[in-house]
Amino acid sequence: MAQIVVIGAGTAGASTAKALRKKLDATHRVIVIERDEVVYFPPTFIWLVVGKRKLRETGIPTVKLRSSGIEVIIDTVNSVDINQNIVVYNGTILPYDYLVLALGAEVRDNEDEALRSVGYNMYTIDGVFALRERVRRLKQGRVVIMATSMPFKCPPALYEMALLLEEWFSSRPDTAVEIHLYTPEKTPFEATGWKLGAALEEILQARKIHLHTDQHYISVDPEGKTISFTSGQVPFDLLVYVPPHRPPTLASMTGLADESGWIPVDPFTLETRRSNVYAVGDVNRITPTSGLDLPKTGAYATFQGKVVADHIISKIKQRPPERFFGTKSGCIIETSKTTSLGMLHDLYKPTPQSVVFPESRVWTPGKWVLEKVWFGNHQ
Repeated sequence: MAQIVVIGAGTAGASTAKALRKKLDATHRVIVIERDEVVYFPPTFIWLVVGKRKLRETGIPTVKLRSSGIEVIIDTVNSVDINQNIVVYNGTILPYDYLVLALGAEVRDNEDEALRSVGYNMYTIDGVFALRERVRRLKQGRVVIMATSMPFKCPPALYEMALLLEEWFSSRPDTAVEIHLYTPEKTPFEATGWKLGAALEEILQARKIHLHTDQHYISVDPEGKTISFTSGQVPFDLLVYVPPHRPPTLASMTGLADESGWIPVDPFTLETRRSNVYAVGDVNRITPTSGLDLPKTGAYATFQGKVVADHIISKIKQRPPERFFGTKSGCIIETSKTTSLGMLHDLYKPTPQSVVFPESRVWTPGKWVLEKVWFGNHQ
């Protein structure tokens, strides 16, 4: 009998646990430890702002995983000992044969009190609900949407927020809003190559959204309503921001993290330097030959979970693995209520390879399919 412990019930953790439970018989235990009683589907956050979703439609109780035969523990992991193969939570020692670290990335909104006092965090439930109310009251002025630093989860979300807000304001004749988007990236969604960046720049320009690339945030002046970047100061009337994303503290406590704080893994198997420990999703670090770290996206997290499940099963059943991770994936970027931009990419090439498809209504249902897959993996 094998005991497999998955820490984290987000996209990567749930994908891993569900795939394991589906293909292993009941003699093997699949245990998920998650600190939150409800997990949320982050791509719906921008939909909350423009009224396309309600709060009850964006999350699911973590214990729903039990319906698939997965053991669920709602608690905080205190420590992991990779030498003794144990996880400790709330004074309880839990041994494992295989460990999957699906710790995610921590949104550190408490690092900049000035920013939090005047801006709207688009990566938290509280932030998007407050932003929704502010957007409804705004009639004119300069809207600034910015990323404070790299990396952050789902890089396209920054551009989707700008496009959906532009659509919202432009549909109301009594508003006169100018939208400016600031990103540290040299081109939109830089890690996927120049083609998607060029396509997004063209769409933003057509919608009269002002794009400012290679902009590195320094500070904000709440009273003067100005933001300082390395290139200078800019004013704002409404500030929407992507907060700093940091590696979870537990990642460094495992002893598996590198100097960045993220956990490096084999780019094809997702193994850490310990063969029975894997890191999936946002917490891991993969640096292709392009030199740009793999983006932290839900699609990658889902695929990685399935790959890790297959490799653990192959070790248990003593057979060759059937799946490997290769970053051949797709992305759907919502550009309006009815149209989206589609792309396919392979980021393991020396130069990232991408195929970008024109805006079309056919891509939009793909977002809904991904949403259904996510909810399916959590119950």
